Formats: sequence, C-alpha cells, structure tokens
Amino acid sequence: MHGLQVLDRRADEVVVALDDARLLQGLVDLRWNLEGLVETEVTTLVVDVSGVRRLSAPVIGALVRTRRHRELLGGRLRLQGLSPAGEAALHGTGLAAGSRPARGLPRQGAARH
Repeated sequence: MHGLQVLDRRADEVVVALDDARLLQGLVDLRWNLEGLVETEVTTLVVDVSGVRRLSAPVIGALVRTRRHRELLGGRLRLQGLSPAGEAALHGTGLAAGSRPARGLPRQGAARH
C-alpha cells in the first residue's frame, strides 16, 4: 500500500498511519487506499495522523468522505494522534469527536460526547 502503512490489524479494527512523506505521493493515492480499506469487513478504521504536521483541506475532505462511507456501511472512522492544531483544523467536521490525542499531548478543552 503506497499511501498508508498498516500499524495493527484485528478482526474488527485496522489501524493505519498517515504521514507527510506518504501525502507527498499524492492525494489520489490517499483516496484510493482509504477507499480500499472502507470496502473491507473491518468495523473500525483508525487513521493515525501523528506523522502529519498540517491537515490540508483536501486531506480533511478525503477523511470526511471516508467517514461518511464507513458510516453508510455500518462502520466507523476514528482518528488518533491529533495535535491541538489538528483538532482545530477539524472543528465542525465531526472527525475530532472520539479521536485519540497524540501520545504525550494532553487533550485540553476536548468535549466528550
């Protein structure tokens, strides 16, 4: 897989890493790889974004589309490794809710749903 590295795979969950180096390969690769994971029987797709310094609008758009597609199939998308700046960039998308913070960074002011 060019765009994503699988960190962990379980029967109902797969954790993949997204980082700046992989994003340089192109957004088309990212969309293709996310789409491939959406079609699997995995219930929860976890995308670790701790290696991404800045979440651009096209990347956020790809993640939002992936979340919507996962939900239509009865699954869910969860982000982990979000920095405070990443959470701010995702404000209003619904992607930051239920995410896990970057290791070692406290989640200050995060709302619980």
